[in-house]
Amino acid sequence: MDDELEKLRVALRQQTERANRAEAQLNLTETELNRVNAEVRATTFLEYVHNVQTIVAPNLIIETNRKKQASGAVTDVSGKVYPQALHRWTDFPAIHDKQFDAFTSALGVTQQFPSLSDVKSNKNELSPTPRKDEQDIRLFIRTYAEGPAMRIANAFANTCPSLQGTEFLFSNNAYGLHPKVVPQDEQNPPAKKRSPDRVTSLAPDRWGIRNSPDDTETTALVGEYKAAHKARGQCFRQVLGNDPLPETLFADCASCYSEAELEGQVQDQNQHLPVRNNHNMMVAKVLCQAYHYMVISGLQYGYVTSGDCMILLAIPRDTPDVLLTHLIYEPSSIQEAKQTYAAQLATLVILALGAEVPPAQWILDTERILSRWPAKKKKADGSQSITITGGALLLPPPSLHHSDDAATEDDQHDSAPSLPSRSPSPCRDNTAAKDHRRDDDPDDDGPAARPRPGIPKRKREEPAAAVAVAVAAPSGSSRKGGGMHASGRNSAPYCTQACLLGVCRLGGGRQGTFDPACPNTPVHSRNGYRTCHPVSAAEICLLVRDQLAQNLDQGCECLDKYGMFGETGVLFKITTLKYGYTFVAKGVQSVDAGVLAKEARIYSYCRGLQGTRIPVHLGNIDLVNYYPLRSIATIHHMMLMSWAGPTVDDGVVPASVDLDGEVDVAVDALFSSGIQYYDVKDKNLAWNDEVGGLMVFDFDLAWIPNPAKRTRTDDGLLMR
Repeated sequence: MDDELEKLRVALRQQTERANRAEAQLNLTETELNRVNAEVRATTFLEYVHNVQTIVAPNLIIETNRKKQASGAVTDVSGKVYPQALHRWTDFPAIHDKQFDAFTSALGVTQQFPSLSDVKSNKNELSPTPRKDEQDIRLFIRTYAEGPAMRIANAFANTCPSLQGTEFLFSNNAYGLHPKVVPQDEQNPPAKKRSPDRVTSLAPDRWGIRNSPDDTETTALVGEYKAAHKARGQCFRQVLGNDPLPETLFADCASCYSEAELEGQVQDQNQHLPVRNNHNMMVAKVLCQAYHYMVISGLQYGYVTSGDCMILLAIPRDTPDVLLTHLIYEPSSIQEAKQTYAAQLATLVILALGAEVPPAQWILDTERILSRWPAKKKKADGSQSITITGGALLLPPPSLHHSDDAATEDDQHDSAPSLPSRSPSPCRDNTAAKDHRRDDDPDDDGPAARPRPGIPKRKREEPAAAVAVAVAAPSGSSRKGGGMHASGRNSAPYCTQACLLGVCRLGGGRQGTFDPACPNTPVHSRNGYRTCHPVSAAEICLLVRDQLAQNLDQGCECLDKYGMFGETGVLFKITTLKYGYTFVAKGVQSVDAGVLAKEARIYSYCRGLQGTRIPVHLGNIDLVNYYPLRSIATIHHMMLMSWAGPTVDDGVVPASVDLDGEVDVAVDALFSSGIQYYDVKDKNLAWNDEVGGLMVFDFDLAWIPNPAKRTRTDDGLLMR
């Protein structure tokens, strides 16, 4: 009996142990499941900031072995503008405290940010090796600061009435025309004096892009990366951590920027600089470069970072010669969520989204008053010398000349016999908007890819393809309203094709009459002109040139924010203030002046098609002062033309129209006029209600074969 009882006790004990083990295993499983669920679920604002700081920040390891570090100077600021005064951004801490509280309140406990697992995954994509050059630091900054800041700012914008519908993103490229610079060894002396190209090199490492509810896309801020071993946080702390700051840092460093320094030999030539002048020079150059990009793009905010520190920058609109700085120390020293790079950069993004965009004239005027860092110049023997530029950049007196002055000898073989003498060379827009995140356009085939003669079929494009520059901006596409808004938007309706054809007919004993259907006829005739246009096309060109010489924003709106830009040009909406003529202009950089001259010959060669199958061309102008774009490109030349209408991309062609047949008719008219044109695609075709058909534009790839053997008739057709 006792044996049986003992067996039962043992069995019960074993069963209890098994049950305990099973319960423990179940608890472990539940704990692991909870852990996994916690890692994969979306996180709150504060959880996300904490995860990024604790998981990603320790991944910053700076290369200390000099043999493995990238060599070279920290940056080249030759010829760049610099501020007269360096101030601490004393308001930013209070601004950030208030904004961080707003983040916490608005975003609360809503789980809308990346999970812990996502943060770990992003961290695992970072190289575990030390950061030894600028390229190594990029992914770390994007993972640790930019990506989180972008998510925080966009989440907050969705809760903020004033930012509702606004989206922010970081990009490698600005939204707009890419800047081009002619290499020094390829530059030829200009035939006539003109406004010089802005001194620039490359572009910022990072752009902040604002997508607004009105479908416009603009730049909001700029960012610069520096190699961590070259721009150590302790160096910035030694210079920017002083109280007071070295207010004249830039002028002091520029004055001791010697030829020996250019070649890498740092010399202490300024008695006002402390012994650590190497640090002063490095900080001055790094901040100068970012400041220069902020000024020439018209942006109020920017940042510089090496991963080991981050400097937030601001330019007061009323004192643009002052640079405000806020220094954030190395990530390892940050203890609070409020002080993280992501949180403070998110505050800067919110400030940038709410900042007013200054007019183009502000950029030009600001550049003129600022001093420039000593620029390198070539001696007669080809070696480098240095010129100290302590004052503003002075522009030589401008001149107006025909666009053919810029044409190259290679262009002459396909030119028309002569250009009309009534005005500078007529020309037409080519540009189609291009997705600024793409490196190329697969549809932009060169001459080698063209089909052989015959009517080409148009290239059908995806709906996401860029909008052609012939499209009017939403603010000006209506046939009602007029004048310039306070925002700088041109609300005047476009003149009709018939109206501008009448302008082109004025002169040579001919009368150019008004078009009663033009919405601007009352303005054209308000000075007593009853039936005939008061000015010719050549005079309109002069009016526009002089108008923009006085103020770049007078009757002029750049339409790049609507995507109306391409490889070589950007579209503007122009209104002559005196007579109310409203049309578009294609603007190009100085390096592309020959493009306008070539297109002018194309349009001149088939004048009879203007206003029906191609837009009306008024002429070319060389700007007195270049027009600065937010993408830091500068426009030096414009061709003025009628607005063709919305492109086929926009789906505005009436359903009753045989689109393919209409394309064949339009392109056949060009071939009959002697123009070889194979760049037929939707973004180069505009539907015009006035003429009830398609208009063709963008003749970058068009040419005139053997023009000397052909004779043009008045209707634009050719006789052999």
